[in-house]
Amino acid sequence: MSKPRLFYFDIKGRAEPIRLALAAAGVDFEFEAVNKEVIKSDAEHYPFFQAPRYIDDEVDMVQSMGILRHVARKFDLYGKDHAEMARVDEVIEGCSDLLAKMIMEYMIKAKEDPGAKDAYWAGRIDPASAAGATTYGAHMALLDRLLARSSSGYYLDSGLSVADIVVTFFMQLHMEMFSCESLAEQWPSLMALHDRVLALPRIAAYPAGPLHPAKMLFSSA
Repeated sequence: MSKPRLFYFDIKGRAEPIRLALAAAGVDFEFEAVNKEVIKSDAEHYPFFQAPRYIDDEVDMVQSMGILRHVARKFDLYGKDHAEMARVDEVIEGCSDLLAKMIMEYMIKAKEDPGAKDAYWAGRIDPASAAGATTYGAHMALLDRLLARSSSGYYLDSGLSVADIVVTFFMQLHMEMFSCESLAEQWPSLMALHDRVLALPRIAAYPAGPLHPAKMLFSSA
């Protein structure tokens, strides 16, 4: 099998869960940085004018969560049966819901509204707001509740999956906004999961390698 190839901006962004999943599976891959001009000029390979793009011996595809699910299925990070696969999808979609709120309520507003960060914490992170009328699935408490249903320390009883990797990345995003201490105080289980995943030998080796970008800088492009 030839090495998979990943194309993205030279940041972590939407490609980071894919990188972490490949690292967890012990898969060596190649990375190539692209820019918006390349993407916009190549509708054949970037049909939605978006990155990341991923190529292996079976697919040439875009859409970050689609790529992640393909990688998970191929390298046994999607659970052992349909019930576990459904749980993985629940967690991923829950993160996607909360990410959409992060973008709308914090990232877009932050430059013009100095209170956007505190408002996001109050509405989406603070445990006291978990039962609020406006959460509608987008709250860190709901990710915490699903994690508590498993006995393994991961979202699945059978062990590590891309659900854990997505939540780990999601906690990293929040650590760019808030202190580790404040997140650990409110959501110790989610921060413990983050630490547990990053301590796995294959993943722990990834930040020291040449394919690990230094900047998070989340991009919706």
